[in-house]
Amino acid sequence: MGARAIIAVKGSVDASNPKVIRSSAGSVFHLPIVPLSSFDEACQCLHDQRCVILGTSGAQGAYSLSQLMSQAALEGCGWLVQSHAWVFGNEAQGMSDEEMAACDALVMIPMSGQAESLNVASAAAMCLFASQNARVGE
Repeated sequence: MGARAIIAVKGSVDASNPKVIRSSAGSVFHLPIVPLSSFDEACQCLHDQRCVILGTSGAQGAYSLSQLMSQAALEGCGWLVQSHAWVFGNEAQGMSDEEMAACDALVMIPMSGQAESLNVASAAAMCLFASQNARVGE
């Protein structure tokens, strides 16, 4: 989907875990995996690269992913067509308040029905598709 790297902060699953390798469809073998000691260090590194940090959240006031995709397709601009990084929180607890505050924008995936959230892999696939779609539409 056009990702250039994966940043894994302390506490992330080990990229050499057999389940991670299988589920990555081979991406762990050709994408750099950058281990960093903390979320704060990751944010600083991304901002140093002039990268916008987009966090996934169901929080009130978050941008809708479909809205961002439409805006990028119609205007050819916006967060999805500039250098950006997606932040996916812990599957059980999501991101902390401090982590959400460190993001430049929060993005939610609108859902119907009564499900509370998506698993991390599903959310990541949708967000990465949105990024890829915006880049291809440039």
